[in-house]
Amino acid sequence: MNTRILIAATAGAILYFLLGWLIYDVLVADYYATHSVTQYYNGLIKSNPSFVGIFFSCFAFTLVLAVIFGNMANITTIKDGALAGTTISLLVALYLNLNIWSMFNMIGKTVVIADSLISAIVGGILGAVIAGILGYKRDA
Repeated sequence: MNTRILIAATAGAILYFLLGWLIYDVLVADYYATHSVTQYYNGLIKSNPSFVGIFFSCFAFTLVLAVIFGNMANITTIKDGALAGTTISLLVALYLNLNIWSMFNMIGKTVVIADSLISAIVGGILGAVIAGILGYKRDA
């Protein structure tokens, strides 16, 4: 693993952390509050989440993207990064959301669709940034 991959993953994690706050705490918080049954399970959602844990989960995902882009797929353009980030994020989100929906009484079908689409959009943004960093002045 090289320094460029770590820098791309770190920048992606910071962006992911901020986008997560903007999207899930500001833009769609009411949607999730009304379309989730988690409010009926006292204690399921922490009132004070671990921001350190959230950041490291963001870093883990962006590191996966950076390693795939930099070491396996040679994705170094913003366009290719956006496409790959969207695809990977959509598939991971569908996997997780469908798994949760099929086994737990926590989310409905509309949340599966909405959350997967939101994840795809965020993943596209992250992929573009990560690939842009990986490709920045590569020949210099």
